[in-house]
Amino acid sequence: SEFNPEIVRDSSDLMQILSSAIGKVNQFTTVKLTGTIDKPKLSIIPAVFESIREIKKEVKVPLIADIHFQAHLAELSVANGIDGLRLNPGNIGRESDWERLAPLCRDRDIPIRVGVNSGSVAREYRNKYPVGRAMVENALHYMRILEKKSFYKIKISLKASSLWETVEAYRLMAKK
Repeated sequence: SEFNPEIVRDSSDLMQILSSAIGKVNQFTTVKLTGTIDKPKLSIIPAVFESIREIKKEVKVPLIADIHFQAHLAELSVANGIDGLRLNPGNIGRESDWERLAPLCRDRDIPIRVGVNSGSVAREYRNKYPVGRAMVENALHYMRILEKKSFYKIKISLKASSLWETVEAYRLMAKK
């Protein structure tokens, strides 16, 4: 459905609109992964991300895009005025994607949250370190990629299935 600011009466209306947009993005991602893309489904994507501008007119809090697997969707979010990005190196792992996003976000003053989950730590760290340290090293790797592009508005999120491993990861990160 098209975004219409007049129909946004409360947060449930906004959630309906966001849910519709998310459904369209998920439909695209599923279609893309199965390899059965056709032009009508591809044409949905720009409209979904263009709606970010309209949604921002209606909300008083920062609008954050939580992007998985498709770095170009982060680029579309940035181009359409998103206030922040949440990215996980476990599913957007190509360094070239991060290198491309850094100047786009830097030039628009958009922070990037680097979120590392214990289940998606890169094999090179998982095989070398205990869980907490592996998450820290993985996060630091992507933080350094961003910093090499003079991007410093970085948030780090570390999450393990074990509370104790999560606490240990944050303790280690605090020492860095």
